[in-house]
Amino acid sequence: MDFVPVATKVLGKLGSGITHTLTGCCFMLTGCDTSGRQISAIGASNGVLKDQVKFGKAGSPGEKDVIVHVDVVIKSDVLFDRKIALAMYQLCDNLIQEIRDILKMKNGNEADERHEFIDMPPTGKTKVAIIKQVSGQGAMYDNLLFPNEPAGLAGGVSIIDMNNMPVLLTPNEYRDGALRALM
Repeated sequence: MDFVPVATKVLGKLGSGITHTLTGCCFMLTGCDTSGRQISAIGASNGVLKDQVKFGKAGSPGEKDVIVHVDVVIKSDVLFDRKIALAMYQLCDNLIQEIRDILKMKNGNEADERHEFIDMPPTGKTKVAIIKQVSGQGAMYDNLLFPNEPAGLAGGVSIIDMNNMPVLLTPNEYRDGALRALM
């Protein structure tokens, strides 16, 4: 269903301040029912992981990354709906939050990498806007905006609940995980 990076806001809000990111590790959320049927048909990934994932690409783990697999199993007679999908994501997010809480306490001076992203339009150059269309179609496909944590759930607003209205994000908000695709 989803790969989720592990990052947390240490200072500021999404798009500004300081974010600590745990590199070399991500969570993978999958789900099926007790009969073995895959829950989400969008992005179906039946088969062997190494044959289904393009490792090292944006949004995918690296070849040597540790993948923490969270596999949720629901009863086969339960109707899969948006509420169940969000509960599955919340379960995974709760596990990640425990790591985020530890990351918040780490001294940034001990980091292996540092990146500074200044969100200032270039002077004397053409301004560029990138339009990205995302959709919200219920339990099988949703997007959250502006969660409290990078790529998190808590505090996020579903674009379905916003009637799929356009939203302006800065490059740093986008880079910092202000748009969270679900499934």
